[in-house]
Amino acid sequence: MKDIFGFKGIFEITCRDKNGFLKWKDIVKNLTLDAAINDNLTIYFKDGTKKTTWYVGLKSTNEAVNAAWTSGNVNSSFTEFTTYDETYRPTWTSGSVSGKSVSNSASPAVFTASATGTVWGAFIISEHTKGGNTGILWCCSNLVSIRNVYDNDIITVIYTINSADI
Repeated sequence: MKDIFGFKGIFEITCRDKNGFLKWKDIVKNLTLDAAINDNLTIYFKDGTKKTTWYVGLKSTNEAVNAAWTSGNVNSSFTEFTTYDETYRPTWTSGSVSGKSVSNSASPAVFTASATGTVWGAFIISEHTKGGNTGILWCCSNLVSIRNVYDNDIITVIYTINSADI
């Protein structure tokens, strides 16, 4: 009998040029952070306040993800990629929960690069402000290698979270 519950997530990050041609695609696992797990337990077992909206961010530097990171680590332990046209971080718009899983595959987060830059990973956070470091940092990931982006490249992010016995 399995009785250990956990969260597992996967980012699918795709970059296309301004003409729609695929430049690169990465599928990577994430680390769900301690503060997010504690927040989840507080919501369900201590009458905590639910976060109603989650946002997608991109990392532009390659630091090893640390389970102890919180939202305060955004732009102190790693640098957020903020050179995109959108005013705020894109919303993670989830679909229906099914089979212990939920995803934004029907409505991926979209970033339009506004200059040359690098993408090293992605994260989910409850704060919408670019570079903002409040709220709850749910998870974070690193890509296998550095990915370059250029003005008008379109970066889409699908995040799927699974809850399963581990």
